[in-house]
Amino acid sequence: MIIVTGGTGFLGSFLAERLIREGRDVTIVDDLSTGDAANIAGLKCSFVRCDINDRNFLDLVDNDTEAVYHFAANAYVPTSIADPRRDFRSNVEGTFNLLEHVRKCGLGTKILYASSAAVYGNPSRNPIFEHDRTLPVSPYGCSKLAGEHYCTVYSKLYGLKTASLRFFSSFGPRLKKQVIYDFMCKLRENGKVLKIAGDGKQVRDFNYVDNHIDAALVVKDFDGSVFNVASGRTVTVLDVAKGVSAAMGLSPRFEFDAERKGDPVTWVPNIDKIKGMGYKPKVGFEEGIKRTVEWLNGH
Repeated sequence: MIIVTGGTGFLGSFLAERLIREGRDVTIVDDLSTGDAANIAGLKCSFVRCDINDRNFLDLVDNDTEAVYHFAANAYVPTSIADPRRDFRSNVEGTFNLLEHVRKCGLGTKILYASSAAVYGNPSRNPIFEHDRTLPVSPYGCSKLAGEHYCTVYSKLYGLKTASLRFFSSFGPRLKKQVIYDFMCKLRENGKVLKIAGDGKQVRDFNYVDNHIDAALVVKDFDGSVFNVASGRTVTVLDVAKGVSAAMGLSPRFEFDAERKGDPVTWVPNIDKIKGMGYKPKVGFEEGIKRTVEWLNGH
């Protein structure tokens, strides 16, 4: 059995769908606080509604559990700034409890931890390698880094099988937040003007969801290793605004607003390490934007 925590969320639901398509026995665990049950409608899997800090969740993880894809978390910087205690409980306490349960029970369960590029904060250099300095600028980045460290320490000290993926800017259908979705919604309301937070020069690697799932499934080293996961191509936020506008058939005037707190300026990831496992991004930025706009048009 494979457990996907946060399996009704954005990345978690796509991962569960892929695993089921490959014939795996999947159990999804989610408290539906931020996920959506509609994301897994029709999937042939077990679903357990509970918080990852509940004993009910830990009781599911036993000798028959081959792997836990641990995607349950607060995954939004503004939420972590508004309520850092909730962010800590979701991202740190829940991860620690899972690791400690596996350790105490002597299980051979693999744990793949969904981390984030937010652990880097404003990087000391670009491109960013996994061994570079981590200095988060938001509670979310802090909590994700803490979860990573616990995974690595439990692997090195107790022999647990763990790996962490530092996902850079995900996008795609079902993600009802973040900059690309925000741009699409604004343009649906007003196709003539699009407001952009900051000066639009912020640099990101936006990676379509299918590529992220590919990366999650190629990991072989469960020895506490950490991997950057991205597309290998960077664009500015202004480029994103232009790309979304073009995909929607619009030519708005761009207006620039105050920067959002907790957002670094430039992220240029190096992904050689995960590519060494066989990862190869298949869906490019433009195609991903097209698919995401088509999804939005259907909703």
